[in-house]
Amino acid sequence: MNNKQLISTIWNFDTAEDSSYLTHGIYRWYGKLVPQLVAKTLDQYVESGDTIIANFSGSGTIALESMIRNINCIGTDINPLAILISKVKTKPIYIKDIDDYLERIISGAKKEEMKCDISHLYQPDKWYNGNDAKKLVALKNEIDEITDEDIKNYLLVALANITRDCSNIDSRCVNHIVVDKNKKTKNVYDSFITSALSIYNSIQELNNHKSTSKINFIKQSADDMSYAENESIDLVFSHPPYLNAINYYNIYRLSTDLLELDYDEIRSEDFSAKKLNIFLDFMEKTFRESYRVLKKGKRCIVVIGDTRFHGNLITLGVDFINLLKKVGFEIEDIHIWEQNRKAGMNVARRGNYIDHNYVIVAKKEE
Repeated sequence: MNNKQLISTIWNFDTAEDSSYLTHGIYRWYGKLVPQLVAKTLDQYVESGDTIIANFSGSGTIALESMIRNINCIGTDINPLAILISKVKTKPIYIKDIDDYLERIISGAKKEEMKCDISHLYQPDKWYNGNDAKKLVALKNEIDEITDEDIKNYLLVALANITRDCSNIDSRCVNHIVVDKNKKTKNVYDSFITSALSIYNSIQELNNHKSTSKINFIKQSADDMSYAENESIDLVFSHPPYLNAINYYNIYRLSTDLLELDYDEIRSEDFSAKKLNIFLDFMEKTFRESYRVLKKGKRCIVVIGDTRFHGNLITLGVDFINLLKKVGFEIEDIHIWEQNRKAGMNVARRGNYIDHNYVIVAKKEE
């Protein structure tokens, strides 16, 4: 393994480069890491057979890149939707006749759609047209009858994947959801089949990778690594949600309600939506746990960007470096990851968009 510094201080990944290979593109998760960044980091700092922790697992990018490199990965997140997506992204499945399987689900849903109770959905009259809400719930009810957990999870992700297109959400939003009065929504059943087939085809590509790694996901806060013993981990990879940048509990509200996940719990546990001092206190606890579980001489990789509040810069990169040093880490490297993508309209209009991120390489002493 090459322990030299990475090739460049400035990382700038080509936006035209495919970032949805294998199952990376099965669900649009806002603010996720590009796979090329994760691949570059893992290739530099860990080897096949090592065990790492992704303590802000998100949609499972780190876990998938670990899987195809035969690296063991424990992914944790407080958002149950993120855990669900991550499980599907890293789980090979096979259905003998996928087209017939999906047609039976659609047929069952069509028979029951008008009887469906939609009272648990978030303001269905506002967010859905006609009987679309009933159709989505009917599909959910059919999927709930499936006994194979892996297949059920895959179909739930396929269903969650279409809620934005089949609702009145403005597609430009990456923070708070708002209504697009001129939006032409898509057909629910056709969209479900398209989504399910697309994800299934991606999973079949994954089946070709005969991985020996152990991939596990735990719904758990990043500051609690009680599942790992002292000095047992080869790398901790942290990509926390940036402070007040993306409102995760709100942006996925329609999907989490449809899947009957606990919105209030998701909201209360989202530390990125809290005040700066609370967020930094949480991250200090997270870094202390990272330090505890890492083997001597091993690293904690932290990806974070600065943010703005009312136009003023909040230097999260500097704050994180100071916290890492405070708990005992040495700062081995700092790389700048430049992003060229456009911000969503909520972020851009408020003048809060930042196009640079820090990749901080913090090392535990030998």
